[in-house]
Amino acid sequence: MNHRLPLLVAAAALVVAVLGSTPVAGAVTGLVLPANSVGAAQLKPNAVTSAKINNGSVHALDVAKGSLTSRHVRDRSLLAADFRPGQLPAGPKGDKGDPGATNVVYHREQAELSLGGIAQAVATCAPDEKLVGGSAALLRAGDTISADPNVSIVASYPATAGITAATDGAAASRWVAIAHASEASSTRIVAFAACAKP
Repeated sequence: MNHRLPLLVAAAALVVAVLGSTPVAGAVTGLVLPANSVGAAQLKPNAVTSAKINNGSVHALDVAKGSLTSRHVRDRSLLAADFRPGQLPAGPKGDKGDPGATNVVYHREQAELSLGGIAQAVATCAPDEKLVGGSAALLRAGDTISADPNVSIVASYPATAGITAATDGAAASRWVAIAHASEASSTRIVAFAACAKP
């Protein structure tokens, strides 16, 4: 039988070449190569390429340790989330920030509306302080809230000098409060400046 094997293989090859992918050729191939008869030993090196592997069919356990190197990874395709904590080196140390506020104090100024008309009050931070906020209020004696319908706050804003409103990005040093009374009132306009000390 062994002396006939080359003849059988040659005949099968001829049939496959002539009949291609027809059922006859498939049947002959099945006789020569039974199902599940081809293993790693029968494959030539590099016979299996990426084109012959289904996408998503290779997992981490299928890859030998050290077989994937940086040359197999596209530049700039990895994100920080792809690395374990501590794998990425720390960046350069940043500049030291300004000292934070350890103490916030309030300054207040007030103006009477006893003659009616317009009155303004300006509360100012000390030279070593920074304005961090402010507000305006209409108060009566004893710092009780005024409900006088003839009095209203006209403006309340930060200022850089006098009553000049601070421009965008400017460092203000005071808070301005302006009120109007249509007639004489015991109400006072009070300005509050919140100032931070380093």
